[in-house]
Amino acid sequence: MGIILDGFAVFADAGDASREDDYNQIALRAVELDFASRIDPLGWAYVVAEFGNEGGGEYAFELLEAAVWFDQLPNRFSVRAGRYFNDFGKWNTIHIHDRPIMFEEGARQEFFGGSLISNGLELHQWNDWGG
Repeated sequence: MGIILDGFAVFADAGDASREDDYNQIALRAVELDFASRIDPLGWAYVVAEFGNEGGGEYAFELLEAAVWFDQLPNRFSVRAGRYFNDFGKWNTIHIHDRPIMFEEGARQEFFGGSLISNGLELHQWNDWGG
């Protein structure tokens, strides 16, 4: 179980009055609640819920992820079912508070509206190619 407080502070030089609305602020962007546990020898389950404040308004609840991941299946198979960040590149699976940048990068925000989240089922088969 975990709680993550995601905030930021942005300050401007004293003579930069034209950007005063964008700078000189400290804000709490989100409060994220994480729960995870093994549910049996074959798999585990997790839930990630967020109370976020995107545009300076009120905080809104969003269920980011809630999934069951069976990661100990025979022949190196694993199955994930539920709501989760897509495996569409490694960058998509990382929550914004874990990234080394403060805001969502422009290309992902413009083309996809943010990180890609799916409701469904994923099948993985791990191999040792390239090893």
